[in-house]
Amino acid sequence: MHEPLEVNVGLPMIRSFPKPKTLRLKGKKRTEFRKRVFKEKGPFCYKCKQYAPLYVEDYSGGMAYIKGECGEVRHRKSVGSGGPDILDNVDWSCFQCHEIDEHGPQFGKGK
Repeated sequence: MHEPLEVNVGLPMIRSFPKPKTLRLKGKKRTEFRKRVFKEKGPFCYKCKQYAPLYVEDYSGGMAYIKGECGEVRHRKSVGSGGPDILDNVDWSCFQCHEIDEHGPQFGKGK
């Protein structure tokens, strides 16, 4: 594959072709991926080691958790930056640590 031609004319760098769009998992595939990450990397947060249960829409036969108390899939390299939805690129994170990783410390506990 060819390297993009970068042109600098006193403006921000312009690429001759757009960054390839990353496919995002949706619906059932996303749910199945979250379950797989929880099984392989959970149930504790990779950062604070707090228990982070799996939130599922169907609570039949199990305990229902509030979404803000549940774990999240944390991408090491974000999907928007070209990171793939594979086990080597993700960690299981509690909701609070995920918010801090995604949005900064002002969204963490006590704020």
